[in-house]
Amino acid sequence: MDVVKVLCEHGADKEARNNDNDTPLLYAAIEGNVDVVKVLCEHGADKEARNYNNYTPLLCAAVEGHVDVVKVLCEHGADKEAKDINGDPALSVTAIEDPRVEQYLQSLFK
Repeated sequence: MDVVKVLCEHGADKEARNNDNDTPLLYAAIEGNVDVVKVLCEHGADKEARNYNNYTPLLCAAVEGHVDVVKVLCEHGADKEAKDINGDPALSVTAIEDPRVEQYLQSLFK
């Protein structure tokens, strides 16, 4: 995480893409790396960037069941109503094995 912070502070491209069209924030969300997600959000990474599946970081974290990443992204203003390529919002694609993501997202709509 310290390396990511230093890179951000020295002008690293936070929107660089890999072969799957993932940005660093998308990749950190997929992997569930909450500390890197925090640093990237604090340094202005695009929370609505989309990969080849048309997933945002929030959708990626929801699918993978990373509730702490979902919380950080929502706290930093990620669009909780963003939809995937099929038109499904994060609440619909949450990981079956971890109901905490669904519970958290439902709480945002109350």
